[in-house]
Amino acid sequence: MPLGQDDLMTRALQEGLEVLTLQVGQQRVAVPMVEVVHILDAIQARTLKVEKAGADADPSEGDAVIAYEGAALAYLPLWPRLGEKSNTHELTCLAETLAARKQDHLDWMGALSHSLNHDVPFTKARNPHECAFGKWYDSFKTDNRRLRLLLLQFDTPHQRIHALADQLLEMKAQGRLDAALAIFAEEERNTLATLLALFDRTVETLAQIRREIAVIVRHQGTLYALGADGVQDIRFYPADTLSYNVALLQRYRVPTRCFLIEAGAEPLPVLDWQRLTGVGADARAGAQAGAQA
Repeated sequence: MPLGQDDLMTRALQEGLEVLTLQVGQQRVAVPMVEVVHILDAIQARTLKVEKAGADADPSEGDAVIAYEGAALAYLPLWPRLGEKSNTHELTCLAETLAARKQDHLDWMGALSHSLNHDVPFTKARNPHECAFGKWYDSFKTDNRRLRLLLLQFDTPHQRIHALADQLLEMKAQGRLDAALAIFAEEERNTLATLLALFDRTVETLAQIRREIAVIVRHQGTLYALGADGVQDIRFYPADTLSYNVALLQRYRVPTRCFLIEAGAEPLPVLDWQRLTGVGADARAGAQAGAQA
């Protein structure tokens, strides 16, 4: 029997195979639809295990169970098993970063106010491209159109805030402190308020676009929940698109039943999720123990 092949795949060689295609980090993978029972929102259905409920627990690493029809199913996140990071993890980290950058600009304005009102040098970044947010902003890219359009709105108020340092400190040096303070107060009420609101809206948007699904699958009568970022599609692949190329299967380095091959597309691996998660090994061990008894 070719590497990765089982009874289901043997039938698929004759009849074709319907699969659910999942997004896991940057990878596309598939599982046979015949093994899929249900798909639900993992963020809503997920509960931390009692013994893992501390502040350091990470649900995307498996420190959770999935509530489904009154039962707590073993949660088997695919990200660590495929060497990927979850979309939820990355968006949560980004939200934390933006909250910190918001505070940076509150501190920046506070430092400028202190320099204007006292003989204290202003030492924070005056160039908008040199602050922590500016460096991140210049390098960050996203495929999410909603997030991209929102981030574009940062450029004008962010540049204006940083331009205040040179403008107002020069006015103070010219003996026009009262005028400088008046401009500072106006910009604080308007430009800074706009910038802070953009930070808040972006963090809210990140919370709204977070996605993480639990694919309820069945193996030998037991239900499990596979964690993934989302569903791409459900498709039937004819038998002649299935490949058991040994070199390809071995090169992928992840337990795989076969690859689905289409012209102009990357080979799509059909995961052997039972072996990948250890479910198959547990079942085999139990069967062997029963036979020995």
